[in-house]
Amino acid sequence: MPTIRRTESEAIRKEQILGAVQRVLREKGYDNSTISDIVKEAGVAQGTFYLCFDSKKAVAMELALKLMDGIALRLKPAMDPTLTFDQRMRLFIHVVFDVGSENVDLCRLAHLGVESTKEAVKAVCTLACSR
Repeated sequence: MPTIRRTESEAIRKEQILGAVQRVLREKGYDNSTISDIVKEAGVAQGTFYLCFDSKKAVAMELALKLMDGIALRLKPAMDPTLTFDQRMRLFIHVVFDVGSENVDLCRLAHLGVESTKEAVKAVCTLACSR
């Protein structure tokens, strides 16, 4: 039986938890979900959750950043300087509407606070510009 390195297994558990958070938030919303709900859905112990994340807000913000990173990747073609302004805006609008309908979970995370949202948007913009 192959052994998994500790860092690999930690990354796998973290992804399990993030997937569980997304499912729990979809079902219950942020305010009605608990860490107990998340660990039950993820199939991990509560201690494992706290090894990966400090709080429910921290895991929700990580999920939001992960989703926003995906959005940034999809918006990158809209930054192509060879496109006309109209082409860029149309592409941008299509991506925003597509992503909005595909990622209702991200919309549910928006209430985490204006400052947190600003931090997340700044991080995504930094990621998008560096790729």
